[in-house]
Amino acid sequence: MKITKKLAQSYKKRKHILDLEILQKYKINRNYLVFALLGLLFFMYNKKYFMFIAVTLFSAVFSFYHSKVNRTPMDFKLALFLGLFVTREYGMLLTMVFFFLSDIVPALLGGESVNGPDLFFFGWYFIVNLLVLFFPNIPLVALGPILVVVHDLGAIYINSKVGGIPGYLSFIVSFMTSLVRIIYFLTLGRLVELLFALV
Repeated sequence: MKITKKLAQSYKKRKHILDLEILQKYKINRNYLVFALLGLLFFMYNKKYFMFIAVTLFSAVFSFYHSKVNRTPMDFKLALFLGLFVTREYGMLLTMVFFFLSDIVPALLGGESVNGPDLFFFGWYFIVNLLVLFFPNIPLVALGPILVVVHDLGAIYINSKVGGIPGYLSFIVSFMTSLVRIIYFLTLGRLVELLFALV
C-alpha cells in the first residue's frame, strides 16, 4: 500500500502539460479534441479525401473573410489557385464540389451576391481548370501562372463585353488579380504540391 501511495504521489507531482483544467483555462472546448481525433482517424482511413476536405475548408474560410473584408472588384480568393490542384488530383466532378463549397457559398455568407456576368465567370473557371488535365506532366508551379493569365484574359473580355465595365478598368483589375494569383503559385505552389504528393 505504501508503494502504491508513493507511486500515486509521484505521478501527481509531475508537471501537467495538458489536462481538462488547462483546456478550460484557455477556453478550449473539449469538443475540439473530439473533432481532432475524428479528423486524425479519417486521415488514417483515407488520406486522399481528408486532403480534399482540408483544402476545401481552408479555401472556404479564406473566401468568407475575403468577402467580408475586401470591397474592391479584385478577387484574391484561393479558388483558382487551389482549384487547379484539386482538378489535377480529383477530376472535374470534385472540382465543381470544391468551387461550390469553397467559393460560392462562403462568398454569399460573407455578403456578396451572384450576378448575371458571374455565370460566365463560373463557366470560364471550369474551362480553365479543365485545361490542367491536358498537361498532366507539367508541374502546376510552372503551368499554374500560365493558366492564371489565360483565366484573367478571359475575365477582361467577360467584364468588358458582358459586365459593362470599361476595357481599361477590366485590364487593371485583371492585371492586379493575376499578379496576386501568380505570387500564390510562386510562394505556396511547391508546398501544396508536396502536401498532395504525401497522400
